[in-house]
Amino acid sequence: MSTKVEITHEELDRLVDEGKEDVLHYFDLDNLRRGDSKRINIDMPIPFLAALDLEAGHRGITRQSLIKTWLYDRLMTDLTSSVGSSKGSEIVDQAVAQSKEAADLLSSIRARSQHAERVRSVKRKVQSQGAEGDRPVKRKVSARK
Repeated sequence: MSTKVEITHEELDRLVDEGKEDVLHYFDLDNLRRGDSKRINIDMPIPFLAALDLEAGHRGITRQSLIKTWLYDRLMTDLTSSVGSSKGSEIVDQAVAQSKEAADLLSSIRARSQHAERVRSVKRKVQSQGAEGDRPVKRKVSARK
């Protein structure tokens, strides 16, 4: 069970930008929900998937996240052009900007969390190798009175 810790979004942004702290404990993971979604399957040529994986890797996100981001961007672009009114366009622009910010933040959190885990893994490995390679040093101890 996680302890609820409240933090402002400005403070969370600062912590993520610094990258010195694992920020996952600021999220309520016990009540995390994905929302309503529907799983779909799409058949794609293997070279196309390889290109998607390469681009996703450059961005530090999964293939699925990349596809969803691109589809969302395209949908918002099409909606913007079909809305016609400046008010509708502003609303869509705000939604797109907020979605991109959220995706970027999540991507950054994931990348930093993965980096922190790699660092912890290396530290554990170094510590375990050090413990195996160390031999106790025998010292002559004399008692003074």
